[in-house]
Amino acid sequence: MPLISIIIPIYKAERYLNMCIESVVNQTYKHIEIILVDDGSPDSCPTICDEWSKKDSRIIVIHKKNGGVSTARNAALDIVNGEYITFVDSDDTIDERLIEILYTRLVQNQVDCSVCNMNIVTESSTNAKKTSETELILDKNEMIKEILSDGITAGFVWGKMFKKEFIQGLHFEENIHFMEDQLFVIQVLLNCENVVFTPEPLYNYFQRCDSVTQSGFNEKICTSMLAIDKMKKILKDANNLLFNEMLCVRQLEFAVLLLQYFCFETDRKIDLGKNLQKKVRENITLKRLKKIGLFVRIDAILISINLNLFLLEMKLKKLIKG
Repeated sequence: MPLISIIIPIYKAERYLNMCIESVVNQTYKHIEIILVDDGSPDSCPTICDEWSKKDSRIIVIHKKNGGVSTARNAALDIVNGEYITFVDSDDTIDERLIEILYTRLVQNQVDCSVCNMNIVTESSTNAKKTSETELILDKNEMIKEILSDGITAGFVWGKMFKKEFIQGLHFEENIHFMEDQLFVIQVLLNCENVVFTPEPLYNYFQRCDSVTQSGFNEKICTSMLAIDKMKKILKDANNLLFNEMLCVRQLEFAVLLLQYFCFETDRKIDLGKNLQKKVRENITLKRLKKIGLFVRIDAILISINLNLFLLEMKLKKLIKG
């Protein structure tokens, strides 16, 4: 049985880490390498990692200076030994069959990547993402389309198993803090031929109220613009012009949404606002405007004409709402 590596980047996850690691060590597929990367976590995570490594010889622990999730994943990729690689986030859990099923589906279907469905878990509910009810074999372009359109799967790096040979030479962009997963996944998929999708929700994605995506505006989210720029270039170079157009629409819409958050920041930075306005102007066309919601469309037009006019509109909205 081939060795399969599971990479877990860790930072300020002491409340969830034991639950996460336990779900990984209890996999029905036993020939695994578990790489725990303590990204300079200031809580009890370093101790938790060391304690688990004493209990399970399959666990390798890396302690490093804090540099962000991409630096943590890259540190693991530099030492990984498995023939296949998958990722888990330290505040999530996985079904005990995840590794076995992803690997079995990959080998049986003679494909390069295996993807499973996920459960979206909140404080009050657990719901599987609505996807196909049957197993699917997709070529790389079909899978990229699903990711860009948020179809059967998202661009997260977890919930996917890759052959190591298609990852070698690739790293996560360490200056990008949002959508860095999607950029990496698309780069890997361009090296692949076919992907198998399993509809079973084997990955439990916990939506925390204090996560980056749930806690409102954060300047790091704006690095998503750089991620989209890089994806546009990569896909354009690969002659995937349809995907490039999809990314233009997404960048237009997302830049507007970020500016809407940005308006209510008391210490907002002028340069940041201007950079987001630049992205709106770069991507705005009549055809693309028709593909986004009405209110976002109106704001996109205002932003492209005059940023101060848009800021005034948002201020008036706030006063009206009280």
